Amino acid sequence: MLQRLLLISLAFTLSACATNYGKNAGGLFSGTGYQDIPIDSTTYRIVFYGSHGSTSLEQVDRYAFYRAAELTEEKGFDYFIVLQTGMDEKQRIAWNSVRMFKGLPADNEFAVFDARTVLKEMAPFIHREEGSMK
Repeated sequence: MLQRLLLISLAFTLSACATNYGKNAGGLFSGTGYQDIPIDSTTYRIVFYGSHGSTSLEQVDRYAFYRAAELTEEKGFDYFIVLQTGMDEKQRIAWNSVRMFKGLPADNEFAVFDARTVLKEMAPFIHREEGSMK
């Protein structure tokens, strides 16, 4: 019985520490979340800051990529390409530099991501705070 209570308590503790998807308050020491850094009108660097103790590298990478699709749609574009990607394993940070485009990509374009398709396919894997929009 005691073992069962400990396991339930541990499960609640771990779920409470999970990193939620959302906007970062201001950088590395301001908690978790994404930050959009404009380079020009169609190019952004998207950074996702995870929690040191509870966020996997896979999760910060997934959230940074998802934010690229979300930002592409928010800015009125249809698809994006990833120009550069990186990760800081120790700090639990992932980033993507992306360029966004309107219309349909040319047939010969490589590594093109349709924003709506990415949002639809990845939505089940994005953990948001209770009551947050989207």
